[in-house]
Amino acid sequence: MTGVTTRLREEIGEFAEDDDLKRSDLWLFGPLLMVMLAMPLAIAAVLGASLWFAAQRLDLSTTEVSAVPPATTFASRWPDKALPETVLR
Repeated sequence: MTGVTTRLREEIGEFAEDDDLKRSDLWLFGPLLMVMLAMPLAIAAVLGASLWFAAQRLDLSTTEVSAVPPATTFASRWPDKALPETVLR
């Protein structure tokens, strides 16, 4: 058992001595940290806004068509058109 732990400590020590990333390369993690901070805030803002709009039942469309109540029947959409008097059989 002590042989395994000694070998593992040696391998971990080799990784610790690896000079691939130095202190001057820490700027590479800046964008990653910014995304890690911004994403939860953006998700919370979008979720909060959507829940608020759903709770208030706000209509987000600003067109005049949305202010007109929908027609009750299909034929009432064209009140100026009369029904045909002859029926084809």
